[in-house]
Amino acid sequence: MSQNVEVHHRKGVWLPQAGWWLDAQARAERSFVSHAHSDHIARHKEILCTPATARMLHARMPGRRIVTELPFGRRHPLEFGINATLHPAGHILGSAQILLEHEAHGSLLYTGDFKLRASLAAEKCATPRADVLIMETTFGLPRYVFPPEQEVIAQLVEFCRNAVAEGATPALLCYSLGKSQEVLRALAPANLPGCSTAKRFGSRASTSSSA
Repeated sequence: MSQNVEVHHRKGVWLPQAGWWLDAQARAERSFVSHAHSDHIARHKEILCTPATARMLHARMPGRRIVTELPFGRRHPLEFGINATLHPAGHILGSAQILLEHEAHGSLLYTGDFKLRASLAAEKCATPRADVLIMETTFGLPRYVFPPEQEVIAQLVEFCRNAVAEGATPALLCYSLGKSQEVLRALAPANLPGCSTAKRFGSRASTSSSA
């Protein structure tokens, strides 16, 4: 990416030469929205996002706006000779990375939140190569080391089974969008009381993820 390309960060990423924001946190004329979590959406006049994100935005933030729904892998021309392509970020259903390419200035990839390991309720992350990479990472520092996913799921199942055995109702606190669906999918094979409900939700998440 040419050093002549300007990138500013102030409550989102602003690309003045392209005329677009990336995950603007306040109302903007035009912004790419990587996913539908509340810290990544605002009442923008024009939005570029995946179809799944568009549906969730409509449910979470009703109102009139211009929305370009761009499926993964489809190249879309923006202004000033820039082409945009969305790639799965693996964070929640519909979450996307955006690859911006210009014949003279090269390529820039912006990720928003992303998850490299396979998710039970989102598309598998697929990161393309780019000249410049801008990452948003909640736990990006090397000091953050998490236990294996299967170990965490085993602990969740054990907690739920122990609670049921004691005559109690297990309660798991999760983000309503993303983490809740992943936990339901993880618990579905455990044959816990009420798991038929979890399997129904899991089936819906699986169908949506593959669309």
